[in-house]
Amino acid sequence: MTTQGAPEIDDFLSRAALRGERSVASLRISLCALGLVNNLFFAGGLAPFLAGDAVALVRVGTMAMGIVFSVAMIRRLRKGGEAGWLLGVSAVIDSAIALTILGLLAWSPNIEHNGLLTVPAHGILVLAVVAAGFRLDSRVVAAASSTVVIGATALLVAERSWRPGQSALAPTHYISFGIMLMVAILISLAYVRRTRTLVLDGARAAVHAERARQRLGVYVSQEIADFALSADRLELGGQRRLVTVLFSDLRGFTRYSEKISPERLVSELNAYLDVMVTVVRKHGGMVDKYIGDAIMVVFGLPEPQPDAPLRALRAAAEMQAALLVHNADRERRGLPPLQQGIGVHHGHAIAGNIGTEDRLQYTVIGDVVNLASRLESVTKERGVSSLFSQDVVDAAQATGQETPPLAAAGSVQARGRDGSIEVYTLR
Repeated sequence: MTTQGAPEIDDFLSRAALRGERSVASLRISLCALGLVNNLFFAGGLAPFLAGDAVALVRVGTMAMGIVFSVAMIRRLRKGGEAGWLLGVSAVIDSAIALTILGLLAWSPNIEHNGLLTVPAHGILVLAVVAAGFRLDSRVVAAASSTVVIGATALLVAERSWRPGQSALAPTHYISFGIMLMVAILISLAYVRRTRTLVLDGARAAVHAERARQRLGVYVSQEIADFALSADRLELGGQRRLVTVLFSDLRGFTRYSEKISPERLVSELNAYLDVMVTVVRKHGGMVDKYIGDAIMVVFGLPEPQPDAPLRALRAAAEMQAALLVHNADRERRGLPPLQQGIGVHHGHAIAGNIGTEDRLQYTVIGDVVNLASRLESVTKERGVSSLFSQDVVDAAQATGQETPPLAAAGSVQARGRDGSIEVYTLR
């Protein structure tokens, strides 16, 4: 049974079947070990085995081989890779072990009974059939069931030939045994069908959830996608958080965009944004939003980052370096180079869900955002590529780690603030 067109689900189901095989192998080890202890120390003891009794040797050998095969099977499954064919082999071996143990009763001179179907041991055949269902494959159940039916029929025929005087089985014994095997087969097949349905439903749900997370992460940052999907409930409102905000904007891109086609505009802009966002993610920044060709990035959300200011400074420096490489590629293609301005500020903001009940946006608002945007716009006036506030520089240096080379760039008058703030740029 396959689910064509859904490789993720097929893989999920295969792994579930292999887990079932590991469980059967562990159970086989336990049962064979108990059988060894029983045969060597209780039922007959060591004497028949040491004396070379054929029945004792075959019985002990069968259980020992069952343990060895189970251990080898578990080790093989731990290595991973394709092992589907082993499931059928394992199920047939289970049936063979059960038939061998039961068959020994047919010719053992030390056991008195009125027929194989009158002793409780014939229930291990049912166990072998039911265990086949743990492989989650109806073909494996069919192989195990066929082995049991053919083997049991041969044993019953052989018993009537070898021990005719001790077999007193009535037709009802055969009918009951046949019904018992049929019920075991139906139970095994029902288990396969039901479990596969549950596993497939769970796999589809997991695949759909992962696709939803990935696709949601395309429209918002991956961090916000994970946060939204893991939250028990999304509510309006926010919390006061210490964050570092980075604004980046292309200079003169609006005028440039008026001279090219919309298709080319989107292509060039996407190429630029891909380079910048790769750097941002490398340093743990969260892309809050795109505003045309501008990028708003927040460090310290949704999880706190004690070194958020340092991350932001390093990201800004690497964005500048990445732009030089990107421009070299543009020039090779006959395109004009791009210029950008970056502004970074550090401080407290309100972070949370802003909007309405049916339309939320996780973002940050506050003076830290306004000032970062203001610093970015001032870079053009100052003729520099970046400006960092005194607050973000002090906080980055307080981490005790090395910051990018900086140079004082005077002061900036911030709207709504008394006085000015000292700013720095990349040296």
